[in-house]
Amino acid sequence: MSVWVFVHGSLMSDPPFRYIDVQLAQIEGLQRRFGHPSIRNWGSRRAPAPTSSLVHGGSVIGAAYRVDHDTLGVIIGREASQPTETQIRLDHRHVDGFTWTMTDAWADRSLSWLAGAASRNIDAGGGPLGDALDYARTVSGGLRTLDASDPYVDAYLNAVEATG
Repeated sequence: MSVWVFVHGSLMSDPPFRYIDVQLAQIEGLQRRFGHPSIRNWGSRRAPAPTSSLVHGGSVIGAAYRVDHDTLGVIIGREASQPTETQIRLDHRHVDGFTWTMTDAWADRSLSWLAGAASRNIDAGGGPLGDALDYARTVSGGLRTLDASDPYVDAYLNAVEATG
């Protein structure tokens, strides 16, 4: 038995798990924001990196992976939180699936504030997987791999590059 998992950040590029299928996907009612302060993978407690989170409103494009239940457990462990059940649009059909939403304080911050946080993260050396600029480029690259784009991601990436 398999399940669909919607991802919207760095997992769109070179996911560290096995999957059965991957497709361009969309969720209505959620939108991407760089609102999750990563202190484990892309940053540190001293200099967190703004990473992708989903908050209510709009719609979001990302990748949907069809995975087995064991792999779902691996992803839950990586995300360090429980997923939310959601409807995922694939082409012209909807499937039940899972994703992760956040209610982080950074979700309502301006792009200039987030770019400043990213700059501090970059100056501090980032985290084990890279820094905030690496993360933003990974998200943008993941969308390009899916032949998709997100104006918010583009604006954030431009703001971070301008601070560097």
